[in-house]
Amino acid sequence: MSDFFLLSGVLLLAFTAWKTHSLTPGGAAASAIIGTVITFAFSMNGLLLLAGFFISSTWLGRYYSGKSKLKEEFEDKGEKRDASQVLANGGWAAAAALMFILTEQSYWIAAYIGSLAAANSDTWASSIGKSSRVKPVMVITRKPVLPGQSGGTSAKGTIGALAGSLFIVLLAYILFGLAGPFAAMWLIWPFLLLTGFISQWLDAFTGAFFQVLFKCDQCGTLTEKLYHCQQRTRTVKGWKWVTNDTVNHICTFSGMILGGVSGAIFYV
Repeated sequence: MSDFFLLSGVLLLAFTAWKTHSLTPGGAAASAIIGTVITFAFSMNGLLLLAGFFISSTWLGRYYSGKSKLKEEFEDKGEKRDASQVLANGGWAAAAALMFILTEQSYWIAAYIGSLAAANSDTWASSIGKSSRVKPVMVITRKPVLPGQSGGTSAKGTIGALAGSLFIVLLAYILFGLAGPFAAMWLIWPFLLLTGFISQWLDAFTGAFFQVLFKCDQCGTLTEKLYHCQQRTRTVKGWKWVTNDTVNHICTFSGMILGGVSGAIFYV
């Protein structure tokens, strides 16, 4: 299919995501840029894999939002993804695509898949985990935490993490594994599955150790927001510059690196 039609589709999807309140204007612009880079690198197959991540994560987020016990007052950002969120989830996948354009080395395809597997694993874990009837526990201390709090884990969220990585890897196998450089390298696919799953755990540990958490002195609520009850909140944990977007960058960057290393080992 002509790149012109694919790029037109990228712009149309970004516009549609904005109009349906899935993305902010900045988020739509960032997604259009990411989609453009991926189009030039991997054409239709790359876009379908990106669409698999975006559509599944958006649908799951909306489906479980009604079942979630997480109050809106806890999360810093709402349902719409802004530019920083889009870049945190898809920016490193686009970087892998750009490196493939520049080098034409096939391990960058594995890096691309690994980054999206990590993003999907983390997103599915968060969306599904928030609906758990069992209160999550901190990954390090095993003490109960609020649903949605970074570093919190639950059995349901862990299953979601594995399923999210598996979904992307299975879709990638259909798109990239039945032909091309990875057709005969079946061993790489379990490693890519683990890449997404492990990266999600790196996300959890980073969030538990370093992500900032605030407390409202007015009502005592723990939150990711700088302001609550019309006053500034107080830092009770982590570093102020380590936000949820920062943690997501670490997750998807780890997926890119681990995926690329897997690709280099099995391809070379």
